[in-house]
Amino acid sequence: MASEKNAWTDADKGLLLIRVMFGVLILFHGWHKVVHGIDTPMARMASHGLPGFSMYFAYVSEFVAPILIVLGLFTRLSALTLFVTMTVVVYIEVRTGVSLTPQGAVSIETQLIYWFISAALFFTGPGRYKVSAGSNSNWLYE
Repeated sequence: MASEKNAWTDADKGLLLIRVMFGVLILFHGWHKVVHGIDTPMARMASHGLPGFSMYFAYVSEFVAPILIVLGLFTRLSALTLFVTMTVVVYIEVRTGVSLTPQGAVSIETQLIYWFISAALFFTGPGRYKVSAGSNSNWLYE
């Protein structure tokens, strides 16, 4: 039947895979900050004229938000916090200079991928496969 959904073309499964991959990869950055502290990144932000204390926002968004994204809880809000964090990261990287790597990639490729995935998850939400946050009807908390 034309109305039946093919098990291999389920967008919700695709969103689950993206959420898990993205969340785990970002969580490594957050875990690094937990283990090694944020003094060095704070100094780097300050050297670019950004308030060093805003590193605490990145600290939380790179540790808490990825866990929530993997679970599908508060996905849009978590993705928004990571989008803001990645906007700052991209800004800093662009100011220091973007170049091509020896392999032909743009030097800020990873940061741009994280930036766009966080934007996409903000717009799509978690999809069907998620831990339920209850009956909250506010789309931002989906």
